[in-house]
Amino acid sequence: MLRVTITDVQLAGDYLARRPETTNVRIVREVNPARIDLGFRLSRADGTAVARGERQLRSTGYPVVVGIDPTDPLLYEKALLDDWLRADLSRPGAQ
Repeated sequence: MLRVTITDVQLAGDYLARRPETTNVRIVREVNPARIDLGFRLSRADGTAVARGERQLRSTGYPVVVGIDPTDPLLYEKALLDDWLRADLSRPGAQ
């Protein structure tokens, strides 16, 4: 079982309103990458911890994301979590 506690999230980009009709537009630039701080615990079915720790995830290839729906409003944040899961927890004995 994987238990993840997200302690802080900064969405990629910034909401900029130049006119009233553009209040929900997120402008994505390299200076505002997605950031997620989290704690996690990976355990076996019997409850024995396999891995645990805290991570500060930061986008590195931002704003380019490949293989995810470009209309997804959480595109960059999901890519950041996918990268973490693939790189950090897919290894046997991940710490």
